[in-house]
Amino acid sequence: MAEDFKGRVNERLYYCRLHLDWFDREVERAVLPRRVIEGALGDSAFHHLLLAYRAYLAEIASDNGLPAPALVDASGLIAALAAIGRESAEASHLNQLESSSSWLSTIIRFDRQPPQPPASSVTLVKGDIPLLQQSDRQSVRDEAEHCLTELQALIDSQRGCLEEW
Repeated sequence: MAEDFKGRVNERLYYCRLHLDWFDREVERAVLPRRVIEGALGDSAFHHLLLAYRAYLAEIASDNGLPAPALVDASGLIAALAAIGRESAEASHLNQLESSSSWLSTIIRFDRQPPQPPASSVTLVKGDIPLLQQSDRQSVRDEAEHCLTELQALIDSQRGCLEEW
């Protein structure tokens, strides 16, 4: 069963990569304003990261003999494991990352509060569609790229440790 979740995790990470590549192509084409591309493809990349992370939580649950509950964060996994008298170093590490202001908290925050344009943005009008000017903050695309790289590295590292056991 864990193999099913492993496949889902890998698939969602791949979808995120595809969206980031698509994002780059759209920016290069320069047909749409960057803000529109960020809203469409940047947010989609974060959505796939969130689904990959949740599938990874389910993978850990399955590896520990739990039926895969609908987990939304590491604290839910820790509680489910505690209910059967088990602990997971991986889940504890994920919980710490979620609690800090880390790349993982950025992924979790996306579900609760999708990225909003900064208050200082200037509204521009092109046709009938109001658009927001790009600010100096880190772009959604760059944040998603960073989160993808970190999540892949974390999953590979934790899976490697589990395989050694």
